[in-house]
Amino acid sequence: MFNAIVERCTVLFYETLRSDTNKKVIKWADFVYLSLNLKESNEIFRKAIIKVYFEPELLKMDYHKSYPTHPSIKSDSLTLEDILHLYFDILTGNDYPDGDEWFTAEYLFPYHIKLPDVLKGPDYFTTISVSDEEHYWRHRELVRFKYGKSKKLSESLDFIDRKYRELVSALHESSIPDQLR
Repeated sequence: MFNAIVERCTVLFYETLRSDTNKKVIKWADFVYLSLNLKESNEIFRKAIIKVYFEPELLKMDYHKSYPTHPSIKSDSLTLEDILHLYFDILTGNDYPDGDEWFTAEYLFPYHIKLPDVLKGPDYFTTISVSDEEHYWRHRELVRFKYGKSKKLSESLDFIDRKYRELVSALHESSIPDQLR
């Protein structure tokens, strides 16, 4: 299965390069040769693995696209319930040598309301500034989908889904969705 994903990533990688007019792409005998720095290659690989594996698998699990504006991540999000939105942060840590083995999942609660203290902190939600006077709530998790040569895609997918459900459950237990009505 991982080989099929790598093939699909290669196609996405090439399409990404073709759309980037600032890069010179050298193509010879269906091979693309390009000199990328570590940040660029990790970012492209992360984006590809998310687009060809994680997003389609989450969509099969009844997630759907959602479109609240994130203050710093410029991509669509996924959601099961419209109160919490899942984003993939491909920029954080893209300069690490093992940056092609992990990314950050960010769960955004895009409402400027007061949360109870039990939902505040690194186990649940911290703030993210939207403007000088406003903030949203977010939770971030490092998702490692590869350990050396060992691929952990399905375990990573289960982790993302389990964490999403845990956070939504905590919001419901605190009656937060009732405040949004």
